[in-house]
Amino acid sequence: MEIIKVIPSENKLWEQVWRLYIDSFPEWERRRISSHSRASEDNNFHTYIAIENGNLLGLLFYWEYESTIYVEHLAVNPLMRGKNIGSQILKDLIEENPDYTFILEIDPPIDDISIRRKIFYERIGFRANDFDYFHPSYSKNGKPHELKIMSYPNNLSDEQFEKFKEYMANRVMKYID
Repeated sequence: MEIIKVIPSENKLWEQVWRLYIDSFPEWERRRISSHSRASEDNNFHTYIAIENGNLLGLLFYWEYESTIYVEHLAVNPLMRGKNIGSQILKDLIEENPDYTFILEIDPPIDDISIRRKIFYERIGFRANDFDYFHPSYSKNGKPHELKIMSYPNNLSDEQFEKFKEYMANRVMKYID
């Protein structure tokens, strides 16, 4: 498996990447392609894909600020799920940035799928945080939705959580249509 940084307009697999993104996340949790293109011009935003033999295995979209990486979207090709691809993508990112704090969001663990997702991240070493958090919608008329914050390698301090919310509001969310 190879993980490569991509520029949307320059990668022949981009249509597959975008289809995986659309199929993996509900509308209120994803950008429109025009917003993603604008975000891709931001030096803090990174778009990576995992490939093997020219086949798309997964995608990773993340933001980097100070010594923090916010994992915005991680998705694995449905045909490749259960083969440790998602965990390998995250582990590689963590190994490449050993001094960073990692933050990601998950749905509240209330059903089978959301509980399994939480366990998946815990196996990698992420920790659930107890903050009340509502992620703004990626569509201008959408409503915020409750998510839970997970972090690696430790729980976030109140100060780190406040910086994350500020970064979300002032940087990440400026790229919505």
